[in-house]
Amino acid sequence: MSDQNQGRPLIPSGKDDSQRWTPLPNVTDAHRECSGGMIQFATQDLPPNGRAAVLGDGELQELSLAWLSSRFNEIWVHLPALALPPAIEAFNSSQGDKWHPFSADLTGITEDFLQQVDSILETASADNAIPQLAQLAQRVQIQPYRPDRRFHLVIVSCILSQLHLPIWNQTLERYSARFPDSANPLSSSEQ
Repeated sequence: MSDQNQGRPLIPSGKDDSQRWTPLPNVTDAHRECSGGMIQFATQDLPPNGRAAVLGDGELQELSLAWLSSRFNEIWVHLPALALPPAIEAFNSSQGDKWHPFSADLTGITEDFLQQVDSILETASADNAIPQLAQLAQRVQIQPYRPDRRFHLVIVSCILSQLHLPIWNQTLERYSARFPDSANPLSSSEQ
């Protein structure tokens, strides 16, 4: 990526190579400014040097890393993998390691749900497993995530579109392992 695109928001281009990410048009700069303004407004009455949490997906490009680092002593970032994205890691090392990755099941249901998936797949045929899995998904209730620390600010970005992915991906893997030759794959089911 050229120097002029460094720090610019990116979108996936559909390519499966090093050029996979493409800079977005300038309109995203306005989005970043608007997001930053809302966050700054929300924090104006908070005590300085507190603790923030960021629950989001991706590179967190809509956030001002510099502003958050100047405003908070600790910034905890929820990530599926316990590694900060490269841009944040580089920024973090120059700012005194204020950014901390953490991973948690924000739905509170993943482990129990997958145990029930395993029970269904042990006894079901390929044809009747899909309706049973659909019924399981319809009756599941999200359990609130309760962190072990308190935060002055919680920023949520694109998280609702990501909550179901670990459950969905692991259910697909388990179904495919149990029924490798199925003519009725779970991934194409309308249920």
